[in-house]
Amino acid sequence: MVKKIFTINTDIAKAELGIPTIDFPKYTTQIINLAGSNSAATRPKMVGQMSDLTVESGASTLEEWRTFYLNRRPDAHVAAADKIEDMVENLREAMEYIDREMIDKWVDDLLINKTYYGFAAQTIVLEQLSMRLDLPLRQATPEDESQGIDGYLGGQPVSVKPSTYKQKALSENISCPIIYYEKKSNGIRVDASEVI
Repeated sequence: MVKKIFTINTDIAKAELGIPTIDFPKYTTQIINLAGSNSAATRPKMVGQMSDLTVESGASTLEEWRTFYLNRRPDAHVAAADKIEDMVENLREAMEYIDREMIDKWVDDLLINKTYYGFAAQTIVLEQLSMRLDLPLRQATPEDESQGIDGYLGGQPVSVKPSTYKQKALSENISCPIIYYEKKSNGIRVDASEVI
């Protein structure tokens, strides 16, 4: 009997597709990935929309794809590599500043400050909505919380969830309006469209 769910080993898949295995020294790809992400070097604006290009190419071999892509975007490879190289240099310079004291501060900031900010964000969201809507706020009891209720705005039970909650396939059934929030670099973005 054939399994309905199975895994094809990466090495087997690459070998069947004719993709060479390239060995990189330990940790180097993590740094290059970080530099690529930070510099936006491989975003569609720089290298093209790959999903569209692969369909358009009609390539059935690695070499057909290479030829199509390099003809279509002849400067993309060098431009992306230049941006990544510049960012790697920035990271190399930043490494000079990292010492044990900085690492201790970073760990403390993550474990204490950012963790507290994360779980206290729900309280701030409720307090701000209460103030903006001019409605009384009542915090949830432990019994309320077991039902997915985080507080009451003017008597209306509400739940407060991070925006990532929308993507999670949870069996939790919340019967009250949900207020979503997302922590951004400049503050907390709140989506109260289910309440307002």
